[in-house]
Amino acid sequence: RFLDSLEPPLDGSICCIEAQEHYILVTTNTESRLVLHRFSDAVKQMPSALGMQVHRSHWIAHEAVKGVIVEGQSMKLKLASDKEVPVSRTFRKVVESKFGQLCP
Repeated sequence: RFLDSLEPPLDGSICCIEAQEHYILVTTNTESRLVLHRFSDAVKQMPSALGMQVHRSHWIAHEAVKGVIVEGQSMKLKLASDKEVPVSRTFRKVVESKFGQLCP
């Protein structure tokens, strides 16, 4: 698994993974770390029970989601770290079914 391959091991609970060119920004509740890795490979190795991809460059942990922000046609997820992650149209229905109770 991707998370198990990180050295030193991550501190804290995983919140999100964000693609940044050839790197991935891995954020936990206590740290952020830039890792050289392909985003699509990391997403494939993440357990679906832990989280899901919500945008072509964003993966989130289910437990990190604290709210849903809808502004017109756009949707964002508010994470426990106060970070806002965009939700693309491709993933919107899946996000609504998972976090519908948090929608305004």
